[in-house]
Amino acid sequence: MNKLYPINIVAQQSLFIICFVFFFLMPIDASAAACAALDKDSLIFSNVKKKLNNGHIEYHITVKNNLKAPLALKLDFSLKNMKIIAGDSRINLKPLEKKNIIKLKTVKPNKSASFDFKSKWQFGKFNAKHSRYSYRLPYAKGESYPVSQGYKGGKTHKGDMRFAIDWAMDVGTPIHAAREGTVIYSCEKYSEGKFDSSYKDKANVIMIYHKDGTVAIYAHLKKNGVKVSVGQRIRKGQLIGYSGNTGYSGGPHLHFHVTYLTNDLKTKTIPTRFITSQGNIELKLNDNFKAF
Repeated sequence: MNKLYPINIVAQQSLFIICFVFFFLMPIDASAAACAALDKDSLIFSNVKKKLNNGHIEYHITVKNNLKAPLALKLDFSLKNMKIIAGDSRINLKPLEKKNIIKLKTVKPNKSASFDFKSKWQFGKFNAKHSRYSYRLPYAKGESYPVSQGYKGGKTHKGDMRFAIDWAMDVGTPIHAAREGTVIYSCEKYSEGKFDSSYKDKANVIMIYHKDGTVAIYAHLKKNGVKVSVGQRIRKGQLIGYSGNTGYSGGPHLHFHVTYLTNDLKTKTIPTRFITSQGNIELKLNDNFKAF
């Protein structure tokens, strides 16, 4: 399930600058839940009011992404005597980018005017197109672990999360990157796991952003089991952490899936193919291959 917490921003003509912040928005699901909220200053909006000589007023809206991660931002406007004259309601933001995103102008001069908008964001970017990529099995070279839940699994791999894979493995098993990319989020503070809904937001995770705009999730890691940092560039096969049994979990395992974003900021999982002794294939329940 995708959780988005919009924050309304209302501006009147007399207002010069508005600054609001976004709180952490994270796709939450039964298999790969989020950690604690990010800093409240992760994303900051401001707008500048400009009076024109013809009696019209403009507002120029800017956003600053303070995270070392790419973000997709969606805005839904309500306007009174105003119109959008430049910009888009869906915006991709690079890590640490400050960007002028929207320009508003009054329709009738010298008349009362106002605007407000609901805003929400997710890690990743709009219009991501999953490349034809062969993923490495996410554990040490020469090791093998059985698939304990595959695509469309009856327990938790359903709906938008249907293309996820679980490997049964002991707590503390080294986890290696299935694909190169950049770490955009991690959590390692939790120590317990249980197949109970109260644990859905208590899994340790690593999120890695790929150059095609998709994001890989490695979940249920052990406490203090993350060995990479946000903003770090990761090579394929690199050690990134250690498996565990945290969050909504019925036993020690690694959960893995790759997502893209829809225009409504929903996260959808993508089928992935892995390099195995039988070629590049989609894994099934009970498959057990050595990593190359």
